[in-house]
Amino acid sequence: MDRSGFFKNTSRSDENRKNRQHQVTELRKDRRGEQISKRRQVIEGTTDDGMAESGGLTNSVELIDTHQIKQIFLESDSNPDKVFSAVQSCRKILSRVSRPPIDEIINVGLLPHLVHFLTLDGSPELQFESCWAITNIASGTPLQTKAVVEGGAVPHLMRLLSSTHAHVAEQAIWALGNVAGDSAMYRDFVIESGIIPLLVDMTASTTASITLHRHVAWTLSNLCRNTDPPTSIESLTKIIPSIRLRLCVDTTA
Repeated sequence: MDRSGFFKNTSRSDENRKNRQHQVTELRKDRRGEQISKRRQVIEGTTDDGMAESGGLTNSVELIDTHQIKQIFLESDSNPDKVFSAVQSCRKILSRVSRPPIDEIINVGLLPHLVHFLTLDGSPELQFESCWAITNIASGTPLQTKAVVEGGAVPHLMRLLSSTHAHVAEQAIWALGNVAGDSAMYRDFVIESGIIPLLVDMTASTTASITLHRHVAWTLSNLCRNTDPPTSIESLTKIIPSIRLRLCVDTTA
């Protein structure tokens, strides 16, 4: 009697198990990569309504909802302080630790206004708040990042890398890092926009802050991320020397 059918094909079983393990490992790598490639700037201790539980930045301004924010943006006679408070509310809503309403912000139509505020060089604090809000929108799903790119934010963010206000420039780096970390297409778009020489120049100064060095290092790593297709050799030859210099920076301060 042929008993071969009573026994499992152990070699095939082992192969299938290895394939499953490989797939799980790759999935975990992909998820970990997605978490590393984008960062959202949150306010610790912030509740789901955007308010701080105690202390912090958020309890200094009463938050308003997205429709009220849009109404303020649309009012041509809105005073600057009122507009600033509305943008700050938008940023704080997007800075929730969990479940930030990114889609709602986009669908209500606030993004074009935030992009416009990036152009107001006479109001650096307004630029900073708008840039922070856009950073958090770009930290979301590919569709949410797409809204930032198609909304025309990238050229304005690139321009802000040359801002004389360090905190504005640092926030712009973060926002562009999120865009570049989304996909190979957006990575190349950011590179083609001229980000590499600007980042190199920003960190050449002996007065560059540790925070700036960290943002630059992380954004440069995103410019090397994604392998389908990989970053061009031409771009890598410009990026690698800068990364090597970042390794010599003392970030323990």
